[in-house]
Amino acid sequence: MKNAGVGVGIPDTGRVKLVFEKDKKLHIYSGASCIGQGLGTVLTQMVVTNTDLKMKILFMSEAIPGSHRIPGTTSGSRQTLVTGKPAAEPAIRLWRTANAGKTIDDVIGKIYYGEYLAKTDPLGANVPNPVSHVAYGYATQMCILDKKTGKIEEMVAAHDVGKAVNPLSCEGQIEGRRSDVHRICTESIIRLMRIVNQLTSMDLLVCSALMRFRKSMPSLLTNRD
Repeated sequence: MKNAGVGVGIPDTGRVKLVFEKDKKLHIYSGASCIGQGLGTVLTQMVVTNTDLKMKILFMSEAIPGSHRIPGTTSGSRQTLVTGKPAAEPAIRLWRTANAGKTIDDVIGKIYYGEYLAKTDPLGANVPNPVSHVAYGYATQMCILDKKTGKIEEMVAAHDVGKAVNPLSCEGQIEGRRSDVHRICTESIIRLMRIVNQLTSMDLLVCSALMRFRKSMPSLLTNRD
């Protein structure tokens, strides 16, 4: 099971501004960092899904200095929820404006602002049905080993992520983490084998000493009596 968002009562707010700038492109401003998890793609998808705008007129912009409070660290699931939702809501308002007969020229410079708070309860909160996180995903993996060689023959991963906003990014996260777990497990097994090999001779000496001690116990007790 994997949570989305920081949770446990810690403030977790995402903020987005949509603005048609003078270049007649819709600029998406967010305080969240796009550092490889595909946040820029997700925010673009959120806007396109809720409007009839084409991808070519969208532009992912950096946040205007001082205009946004930083919404915390970036991870695929967290910012998809916390920053993706406030991108979708102003996009809907923008589309309603377009349906009211407004053109791009009419709304240049107008700010469409969205904000979302992933409200949760602190650990140990004295409230009925406390909420530790606003959403969860579930995952399970199965590793199939070759009976003869002991090597991994196949890895099967089943993930319930709800609505996959960016299926390709979601698939990449699953496969990347699965490969990482495989590497960690392999390295752990290798380290364990090295430790066992190093301790084998010592273990034999310890066992031998214990056996000699046990054999001497009756004579020691007799001498004591």
